[in-house]
Amino acid sequence: MYELVVNVSDLYRGGATAEIRREIHSRGPLTEVPELTGEFSATIRAMKGDGDVIVLGTLQADITLECRRCLAAHHLDAAIPLDGRFINGASPEADPEGERFDPEAFILDEAGNIDLTDLVRQTVISWIPPDPLCSDNCLGLCPVCGNNLNERDCGCKEDFTDHRWEPLREIMARMGPATDRKR
Repeated sequence: MYELVVNVSDLYRGGATAEIRREIHSRGPLTEVPELTGEFSATIRAMKGDGDVIVLGTLQADITLECRRCLAAHHLDAAIPLDGRFINGASPEADPEGERFDPEAFILDEAGNIDLTDLVRQTVISWIPPDPLCSDNCLGLCPVCGNNLNERDCGCKEDFTDHRWEPLREIMARMGPATDRKR
């Protein structure tokens, strides 16, 4: 498996500009994010803030998305910026009932550990485009037979007739040509 927990307690022993750099390598997918289908890595920098820890970095990952037109899976090699703020669990900003609650902050545990799992999950989910396409010129699926038109042309003829209007067409046909009707 992999470990996304980093101990940053050394930051508080250092000076005002203390920082920790880490390379994180997974040995499998992150189950909390189904789009992360393979191994991933991250380079992070954790810096001491004013009562918090700021984490900046880059996540390198293989992201698998389903095309919204043809439903085929396609892979993207992504470099996604990571940016998170970790606060002490006893901080007023960590209390969901308090006035100073910060819903975007993550929790720094008492031992000085930060768990990057939620940061990675939220970052990847927010990075994923809402309407992913395998390519800009994706032809999609045939509306008649469902064939992927990027792979082969099925030869189906599209029928744009809305059959719900058929009873009205029959009435109009019995009335004769439109020029004979009174206005």
